[in-house]
Amino acid sequence: MSFDLLAGHGQVKSFLLRMIKKGLLPNAYLFLGPYGVGKTLCAKLLAMALLCQEPGPTGGCTLCKVCKRSLEEKHPDLLILRPEAKVISIAQIKEIFHQISSGPYQGRMSIIILDHAELMSREAANSFLKTLEEGPKDTLFILEAPDENMVLPTIASRCQRLRFLPIDHPSLSSLLKRDLGLVDEEAQILAHIAKGSYKWARELWESGLFPLRTKFFAELIELLSLEISDLVMRAHGITEQYPNQGIGLMYLLDQMETWYRDALLGKLVDKPTFYNRDFSFQIYKFAEARSLEALVRSIFSILCAKKDLKNDINPSLVMENLMLELKRAEGDL
Repeated sequence: MSFDLLAGHGQVKSFLLRMIKKGLLPNAYLFLGPYGVGKTLCAKLLAMALLCQEPGPTGGCTLCKVCKRSLEEKHPDLLILRPEAKVISIAQIKEIFHQISSGPYQGRMSIIILDHAELMSREAANSFLKTLEEGPKDTLFILEAPDENMVLPTIASRCQRLRFLPIDHPSLSSLLKRDLGLVDEEAQILAHIAKGSYKWARELWESGLFPLRTKFFAELIELLSLEISDLVMRAHGITEQYPNQGIGLMYLLDQMETWYRDALLGKLVDKPTFYNRDFSFQIYKFAEARSLEALVRSIFSILCAKKDLKNDINPSLVMENLMLELKRAEGDL
């Protein structure tokens, strides 16, 4: 049955099934949680359960035409709104309101999913607030966002909030072995790196980024030993070496952060559990050569670089500045 397709999130699934059974669904849900943990899939499964003509105890049957069209996002009463050019515009919101104004086409209700609701423009958010207040009663809105504070407060207050936690490590590891054919060690490490995000784990594996971490860790140690002029040149080169510049560089910064956090943990704890446990020997050696202050400053610099990358700062400048800051933290500038 439908909700069985969603790994983890037992409390969320049980709650939604109870609300469906009791007929106590609100006008709008706000699904909160990190990227890739199953918010969109859960929203689609909720829609499937509501649109299926013969639902079972755990949701839609998954076999009928209605369920299949819901999963494929082709059902006329299921509308999924996604950002265009990193924003949800007022034109998109008005188009949604126009589509639902005449009522459901086939089922008993319309379901509107707003993926990345935090990316609504101010005008779009105000227009959507009006849609929430004046929309037809046979419509369920499901908004998704990483954090409640990223959504207009007047919208969040009109939604019932459900929080999605990262998928637990054993469940995510099992999913990766099943879906990607990974051996246990690969699945365990990738699950750690993805931090509970199934979608992120798949992207890392299928893009070819995951195998690059071995190469990158070796390059990181080499880079920190270079003279400043060579370091700057190599930093610029990093932005050209890796696929999918935005995703690739963010992944590399994530990996750099885990490396330094592991090194810090190695200095503070007797038997630490490393993210990069397959590099334990190299991490201990790296940590021994650096002070606690240097490691903490380095982690802060990496976090700043990730923020700059998210804000569309030139990637080459971000990497150049980061490498210089890492050298400065080690007292080499």
